[in-house]
Amino acid sequence: MKTISPAVARWLEARAKSEAQFLREVGALLTDFGWAWHHCRPAWTEKGWRTPIQGTPGFMDIVAARALPIPRLLLIELKTERGKLTPAQRAWRAALGAAERRDWEYYCFCPSQWGEIVEVLK
Repeated sequence: MKTISPAVARWLEARAKSEAQFLREVGALLTDFGWAWHHCRPAWTEKGWRTPIQGTPGFMDIVAARALPIPRLLLIELKTERGKLTPAQRAWRAALGAAERRDWEYYCFCPSQWGEIVEVLK
């Protein structure tokens, strides 16, 4: 029987992870590192799953802020390994990129980037 390396095992696990699982893990990490964070959860309606919003669709999954050790504001989009930004999400990213003042950081993460996520959030 052929064995796989730990790196391949982590990659396979990451590919199978749902965005909901990934969100829970990133949320726990944000909390552990002392971030204040917000995520709008979808709810079941008579029309199926919907996320109630007012404004332009496609906003990031997580907004996180922390005052210490240095003030930071993060805008984070989470995707599965195969996930892609929607046109609305790309429009938000483009609008943010065009903003003159950049006192925030934008990230789009997938599960296989866990090491990078830890580095950004610690």
